[in-house]
Amino acid sequence: MNTILSASPRDIKLLASLEIRSESYWGYDSDFMDRFKDIYLITEEFNK
Repeated sequence: MNTILSASPRDIKLLASLEIRSESYWGYDSDFMDRFKDIYLITEEFNK
């Protein structure tokens, strides 16, 4: 059985970092990554 928990502020920062590192693995250029960060970055708003 899985349990889904709300992310703490610390978790949100870790998730955002993981998200960016995971996407950058594919070798996208800096313009794409800047847009990616703006559009898909996990913030505390997702936790509400």
